[in-house]
Amino acid sequence: MRSAMTVSDLLREGTRTLRESVSESPGLDAEILLREALGATREQLFDALPSPVRPAAAISYRKLLKQRVDGIPIAYITGRREFYGHEFIVNSHVLVPRPETEFLVEFALEWLKQKEEPCRVVDVGTGSGAIAISVALETASQHIMLASDVSPEALDVAARNAEALGAIVQFVEGSLIDWLEEPVDLILANLPYLRPDQAHDGIEHEPAVALYAGDDGFSLNRSLLEDAPNKLRAGGAVIMELDPEQRDLALSAAQANLPDAGIEILADLAGNDRYLRIQTN
Repeated sequence: MRSAMTVSDLLREGTRTLRESVSESPGLDAEILLREALGATREQLFDALPSPVRPAAAISYRKLLKQRVDGIPIAYITGRREFYGHEFIVNSHVLVPRPETEFLVEFALEWLKQKEEPCRVVDVGTGSGAIAISVALETASQHIMLASDVSPEALDVAARNAEALGAIVQFVEGSLIDWLEEPVDLILANLPYLRPDQAHDGIEHEPAVALYAGDDGFSLNRSLLEDAPNKLRAGGAVIMELDPEQRDLALSAAQANLPDAGIEILADLAGNDRYLRIQTN
């Protein structure tokens, strides 16, 4: 008589299945999806490893595995993504927040810490609202936090996240910073920065509007830098995320539009030229 399949057996099956797919972390993905299917925490999952698995749970799990094999990101399957210690709602209308983007939050917090008066801060291309909401939460909403996006669907996700996490953020449907009626002290931007030829299977399910920006991938950041002198207060700053290949493009555009500012390219934890920092006088 065949013994019943255990939770451990099912986890091994999931890992084998994902090892042959687009997943770069099959073991972790298999575990996350099994926790989702069982409605279990990590601790509960490991406690249950020797236990027989319910047939309905196995069926549910294999459906989730099929989505991952098809290339759908884990965050879209579960509907959640952790960013800067907070859990955000995500779906196919927004880019999945990446760990390297947390640096924009860290920069903003350090910069705002030096200010005695409340500042006006804008997160351009907010998507899920991860950057704006994290800054608002970490500063106890001491500053005026604005966040914009061209996608009403993305703004709906961002507004839901702000409500769920208790953050005070003003969301605006608008392109870049054209809509700003008053200047701001700090511009945060993680805009689309990929070229069309950089498309690959790992990102095919994420919204193209949140990924690509013209033939050189820099068109949106270039336009933002052109508008920045008219939208940034004296002593204000800009921090934006880049494709490391755009180092020279970023420096050239920044120097052309803000020639008297302090301009610097900063590396991410992997040593890649990932961020453009501008500090005006």
